[in-house]
Amino acid sequence: MNNLKFAAAALALAVAAAFPAQAIDRDGEPIPQTLYSGTWLCTTPENYDLAVERGESATRENINQLKAELLEAKQCMMVDEDDVEDMMAPFVTVLEQRGDKVLIRYMVQFERRLELLHRQVTQFTFSGWTDRANLRNYYEWLTGKPQT
Repeated sequence: MNNLKFAAAALALAVAAAFPAQAIDRDGEPIPQTLYSGTWLCTTPENYDLAVERGESATRENINQLKAELLEAKQCMMVDEDDVEDMMAPFVTVLEQRGDKVLIRYMVQFERRLELLHRQVTQFTFSGWTDRANLRNYYEWLTGKPQT
């Protein structure tokens, strides 16, 4: 009987580890999350650590050069306030978690008016690694008030 309990507990831990931790409200529903402005989004957790390290030591003038360099190398991009405002629901989706780093995905939609009733709609999906601390409750960002 003890072996059965141990196996059930091990299975529960394995299932919990397989699915990333998502913020849950009182009703058991996932809380929508967004990112803070100035968040690095990188191709690997190691690239994220490198970008943060280089960003902390960079001066204000060099940060734009660092952003361009990492973007051109296709290693990292910085999410600014305009990107946060353009995110579509369900906003940030956590795909995987490794320690304090999370792999996230979000979508942005751009519309370009071609004629009076015609427009071109383009959707982009961005994904990358960032620190778990960079995730923010969407409702707090929207209202500017802490949610309880």
